[in-house]
Amino acid sequence: MAEPTPTIAADPAALRRARRVAAAFLLIWLAAAIYLGIRLAFAWPYMMSLAHLGLVLVCPGILFQAVNLFVLWRRRQILRGPLRLLVRVLAIVGGLFSAGFLVAPLEAQSMARFERGLAPFLAQVKSQLAAPCPPQQSYVANVTMRTYFAQVDSPIRRVALHHDAKRFVLAAQGRSIDIDGITIYYDSVSAKWIKYHNDDRVAADVLEALHKGLEQCQLNLPE
Repeated sequence: MAEPTPTIAADPAALRRARRVAAAFLLIWLAAAIYLGIRLAFAWPYMMSLAHLGLVLVCPGILFQAVNLFVLWRRRQILRGPLRLLVRVLAIVGGLFSAGFLVAPLEAQSMARFERGLAPFLAQVKSQLAAPCPPQQSYVANVTMRTYFAQVDSPIRRVALHHDAKRFVLAAQGRSIDIDGITIYYDSVSAKWIKYHNDDRVAADVLEALHKGLEQCQLNLPE
């Protein structure tokens, strides 16, 4: 019994049509991936996002159409039958790995932009640590902060400040793919930002311990 031919040579007109369709879909998937990547990189800090699910859908499409277009151009054949199914399955698997690989760097980029954007605000808090809460003190957004808030997607400006004369802890809220959200806080002693999901009780207890002995106030990040 003869094995089925995985690809079938196509006439020139059919090849041209197939190439146009494949190129169009590849451009659409690439544009969607770039858009989602920019949204994630410029987002307010988060842990997982609905945009990540978009990448899970988009990345397999990119891989499949890239292989499809390669076969159309170099082999001058149209993927059909079992080979087309095999390429699609491999594209789904590879696309899932690609989307997963992009999660960490995009989250890191979002967090890095957040840290740079709020650095001037932290400097103001440090300089006013003797009385950092309104109405004694006010905060002004400089160019760095204004640029960040102009670019970031839906910032959450309300923050909690715990302080004494020597140290402070600043906490903000972020987003997650579920309804719980995340907490992002800065500890002036370690001089580091920490991010954790709000259902992480161990991390929440660590933050609660840092608050002991400190006064608290609520602030709005300056615009």
